[in-house]
Amino acid sequence: MEGSLKVEVKVISTEMVKPSTPTPSRLKNYTFSYVDQIIPISPPLQTPVIIFYTATSPAQQPLDIAWLKTCLSETLTYFYPLAGRIKQSTIDCNDEGLPVFEAQVNCPLDSVLKSPLLLKQEGLIHKLFPPSESLCIVDNKQEIRERIHICIQINVFTCGGVAIAWYDIHKLTDGISSATFFKHWAALASRKSDGKNLIQPDFGAGLTAFPPASIVKAASHQVPHPSRYVVLSAFIWQQALASKTCEYQEEEETIYVVNLDLRPRMKPPLPAASIGNLITQTVASAKARATLPEFAASIDAAIRARVEEIKEYEGEKGVNAIRENSDEFRKLALKHQDMAYGSTSWCNLGFSDLDFGFGKPKWTIPTDGRIPPYARNLTILNDYSDLEGVGIEVWLFLEEKDMESLESNPEFLAFASPTSPIHKC
Repeated sequence: MEGSLKVEVKVISTEMVKPSTPTPSRLKNYTFSYVDQIIPISPPLQTPVIIFYTATSPAQQPLDIAWLKTCLSETLTYFYPLAGRIKQSTIDCNDEGLPVFEAQVNCPLDSVLKSPLLLKQEGLIHKLFPPSESLCIVDNKQEIRERIHICIQINVFTCGGVAIAWYDIHKLTDGISSATFFKHWAALASRKSDGKNLIQPDFGAGLTAFPPASIVKAASHQVPHPSRYVVLSAFIWQQALASKTCEYQEEEETIYVVNLDLRPRMKPPLPAASIGNLITQTVASAKARATLPEFAASIDAAIRARVEEIKEYEGEKGVNAIRENSDEFRKLALKHQDMAYGSTSWCNLGFSDLDFGFGKPKWTIPTDGRIPPYARNLTILNDYSDLEGVGIEVWLFLEEKDMESLESNPEFLAFASPTSPIHKC
């Protein structure tokens, strides 16, 4: 099948979907909070996500893309900054909307799900995504004048299966913010909500907690009850180091960067639907040949220490702490480079439960087939379930030789079931 099938993706329509209701004039200008200001816009951090849905039955009605767009339009009324245009430190909430591409794929989705290597064929996975340049608005000199937050492509397979792919600029939205947006859209599209029980976005909490800079003037015995995140991260850290093909000293220091959600950890906690890059990093360190308990203890201690600090984040003090933490992270990443690893968790964000009216996703992929520099040695954890049970799917972004070494490591294979890589570094 993999060698004989020539998969083609044909874009048949493009539309700019705008909010169903105009944004009031008092909300036309949105200023980024400090935690959003420090996220670079040039070049932007683009988060790629693609979610696959199988047809529920042979008699399933054709996908109503017009309805999906209508619900997206209604969602943008609540998430109005996302329908605007990103300037340098503000958003012009001008209701110009998001680009939505509709495409047809000349094969059944089952062919892809059963043979993931097809996603590598002539860059197929990249073709299922909208063109990333659609996030940019250029002037007459072809220089970027403004940026769009999100672009979406809806792919329909011959069997009725669907793949919804998008790029999300990591400027106003972190993973939780993005999940809040897509869950709102899915709830409307599935017709399972009358609108009254939808989680409404909160664009003010982040600004209040972290005002713009201009406003503020500038799994082991060593860890008694480790979380599954700590255990899994420690294991991946250890195994990735053990599989490195370049030489390094056993006593050489290595670091592991962990992203933490600020919302539930602040006092008082921020609303779960607070929009913004409300995340911070903590950095664990260990010797390259440390034991698994030592790796776990280091990660656990780093998380606990940062959590205690977060409780004191407020106003100017919080902004200063975020600034210092960001500077520390950059210095450590630059210092350690090849010995720097990290992870982020998408578990419980809800991407694996997005139901637009045709069931829950069959598979969620956090890549478009290309690896940006910031994803080097990164691990993304995501919810996973199949007929055999529930678990965690791990996406590793390693150098090609290191990945090949890892996939032949018996200690790693004793706990993991690798799939064929969709891309190589």
